[in-house]
Amino acid sequence: MRVIDLGALQNMFSLEPEEFPIILITLTRGADTIRLSSDATERISEDPIVYGTMSRTNPYVYFPFELTLPQDQAETVPRMRLSVENVSAQIGWWLRSSTVAPMATVEIMSSGDVDNPIAVFSDFELSSFRGGKMTVEGNLSLSNLENEPYPAGSFNPAYFPGLF
Repeated sequence: MRVIDLGALQNMFSLEPEEFPIILITLTRGADTIRLSSDATERISEDPIVYGTMSRTNPYVYFPFELTLPQDQAETVPRMRLSVENVSAQIGWWLRSSTVAPMATVEIMSSGDVDNPIAVFSDFELSSFRGGKMTVEGNLSLSNLENEPYPAGSFNPAYFPGLF
């Protein structure tokens, strides 16, 4: 179970909140990184004009997206559903440019403090990616340890001749 600060919860469920939640997503594939923000809180660059959120000196570019957060159940592997509006085709080209699945980190921030996350969901892998003309969709999931072979190897004369 995830523990969230009481003040953050009061702001999230208030009728007239002073602060609101901002979702930041970091997609990485090796040294290549794309950072997405759910809100256009400030202007990041002038030419071209780009809006987004600055957090810990990293620019997160604003793209409209929908994110379904993982369920907190012990029986299932945590899974999120991500749907990003591919307005400039930048995300679609980035995802198609490699066969390696990108890793994702999702952070929920408060608009009053965008440097300290309220909740962090890390080490998720983007799988079952689908890209249309205007939308990029995919599942973010943790690796399922139940699919790992057990035992990992066998000690037999073919692989370990020194033992026999």
